[in-house]
Amino acid sequence: KTSKSSTVLNNGKDVALLLQSGSTTGDPMTICLSNSNINYVASKASELMCLPEEELIGKGMLSLLLAFHDFCLGMTMHAPLAIGWARVLIPKFSPEAVVEAMKKTPVNAICGVPTAYESLIKSPVFINSQKLKNLHVCWSGGDSMSPLLKDKWDKTMKDRGSNCHLFEGYGLTECVSAIVVSTYKHNKPNSVGYPISGTEVEIFDEKKRILKAKEIGEIGIKSEASMVSYFADAIATDNAYHNGYILTGDLGYKDEDGFVYFTSRKKRMIKVSGVAVFPNEIERLVATVPGVKDVVAIRIPDDALQSAVNIFVVTDVFDKEGMKQDIIDVCQRYLIRWSVPKEVEFRESLPKTTIGKTDFRKMQEEEDLNRGIKI
Repeated sequence: KTSKSSTVLNNGKDVALLLQSGSTTGDPMTICLSNSNINYVASKASELMCLPEEELIGKGMLSLLLAFHDFCLGMTMHAPLAIGWARVLIPKFSPEAVVEAMKKTPVNAICGVPTAYESLIKSPVFINSQKLKNLHVCWSGGDSMSPLLKDKWDKTMKDRGSNCHLFEGYGLTECVSAIVVSTYKHNKPNSVGYPISGTEVEIFDEKKRILKAKEIGEIGIKSEASMVSYFADAIATDNAYHNGYILTGDLGYKDEDGFVYFTSRKKRMIKVSGVAVFPNEIERLVATVPGVKDVVAIRIPDDALQSAVNIFVVTDVFDKEGMKQDIIDVCQRYLIRWSVPKEVEFRESLPKTTIGKTDFRKMQEEEDLNRGIKI
């Protein structure tokens, strides 16, 4: 006896996926994403490559991401499947595993977090691979990328005969994945990119008024990728939106051309003597100091200023005092005085989240505990 399957008709608004938002800036929330949300991001993937579609078919997009992460699911798993690319996944990241995967499939794009790219360009196995010439573009997401990493990557690729560049993107789970992306057509130094076509970005002040170019405020996103809701939480869903824009909880600004610049997590902003200080800005600058491998900036109490900045640095440089002075010098040169770290400490390593981000919340909690501050 044969049976016929019924045709399911809907407008694409049915919930297709439940994801947890990142817990690095607050309590995790379950996010409801629809078929339309996910397919919208996938439909934009080919234009981000800046190549004719016929040159993409059969080529591979390699993921250096954990499968449960929105960046992986949206951009490196669903998008290739929808467009006709090869999805290239590796069970456990290592430079050797990446090279082996690139031997089996002509990979022309990679998506990963900054720490993964740091590992790759330090690996002789990777940088000496003949398959680098197949690479067209790489994207970094999930955490802020230092300008130094991009410069090192692009130079390494050029020296190895590859035209591949490393670009940054910005997104959030509430919008499936990267929604603002740097590409060969749209990129500027220090910008996280330009909104993908059909997506609007505005910057809002504390009274939810739209700000002018180069004024720092909360990043708001209006897009077909915007989530259906938070699971079983109508109040949180309502609070997340303003006039159709998702309020991201991130601070940043736009320039006159519409490029977006990420400044800091809103909850992570430090007030030093009443002045807004952005840890991300400090970290990006300190990461350019030769010898700095990793850095995190946190808040510490200060009798005169109420709060001040302490940074923890990972380095293998022997002369720690000399490096400390180099860091202070560069901060005094390029930052406002309230952003200059009061203290610089050295660690062998910094804690990471499950997706490879530096866990600044854990560092803040440890420091508060060490100083006897109630968490």
